[in-house]
Amino acid sequence: MRYLLFSGEQFYAVGGMNDLIGSYDSINDIECKIAEICDNEWWHVWDNEEQKIIFESEIKPYGYEYSNSY
Repeated sequence: MRYLLFSGEQFYAVGGMNDLIGSYDSINDIECKIAEICDNEWWHVWDNEEQKIIFESEIKPYGYEYSNSY
């Protein structure tokens, strides 16, 4: 699977793979899933080919630190 969707509540991010919602082959599938989990406060999509976050919500999980050094 090319894309990984991570999501959770802002103050209750479990961390790492524990926040994984699912893996998907298409952006369209991820967009549908994001619409389903709209109650979650934050989400981001990891692209396994590009090795970076390609989409993310405005709200970030508690303790989030952005790094380009993936």
